[in-house]
Amino acid sequence: MLATRTLITHSPLPSSCLFLYPVIYHLLMGPKTISDAKSKKSKAHTKHLPVEKIVPPTVSPIVLDKSGNILVHILAKPGAKTNAITDVSQDRVGVQINAPPVDGEANTELVKYLSKLLGLRKSDVSLDKGSKSRQKTICINKDACSLDDVHNKLMNEAKKQ
Repeated sequence: MLATRTLITHSPLPSSCLFLYPVIYHLLMGPKTISDAKSKKSKAHTKHLPVEKIVPPTVSPIVLDKSGNILVHILAKPGAKTNAITDVSQDRVGVQINAPPVDGEANTELVKYLSKLLGLRKSDVSLDKGSKSRQKTICINKDACSLDDVHNKLMNEAKKQ
């Protein structure tokens, strides 16, 4: 403390800079306590590990829900000449349906077409969301097949078109 008083009384700085004295003292005299010295020492010896890049999860229209069922996000195109998978994008699977969008006929035809395409029973495939929209979500029973099987079959069918 004596050094601080000496520093204050013999300082060329004006009295308006009194808030700087503890900082100046710390710079001139070193750390005040043993814990400050340890923290400086430990910081000097820490190794900087390479930062891993955070890779965002892949975006796919085919995902698993909380209970393990497979959800397929679909963009339905009713009123087409034939049933077909038009494309598989990051957001949705484009499916053209050979049925008019009247009284749920297109929804029934969509479930029937996907169950036939995936080789599943119609009871394993159901319409989860979007009964009156072109953007639909189809739910496939978790015990019926795997996510990779669904993805591969839809991609193969999209390549045929």
